[in-house]
Amino acid sequence: MSATGRGAPAQSATADREIVISRVISAPRELVFEAFTEVRHLSRWWGPEGFTTTTRAFESASAGCGTS
Repeated sequence: MSATGRGAPAQSATADREIVISRVISAPRELVFEAFTEVRHLSRWWGPEGFTTTTRAFESASAGCGTS
């Protein structure tokens, strides 16, 4: 979500169909990035405990967002 510039969050055109999840992870930034972008890691943690994930295709692309 983005800000309107007046302190209030802007609402996207799909806001009624979006789920926003945030989490603070106590790990180095590089490791967290790898867990999200490497299929060998993603398949191990994506989904609830006890479920399995089958990944048929996976492509990670940078949107140019982030903080430094």
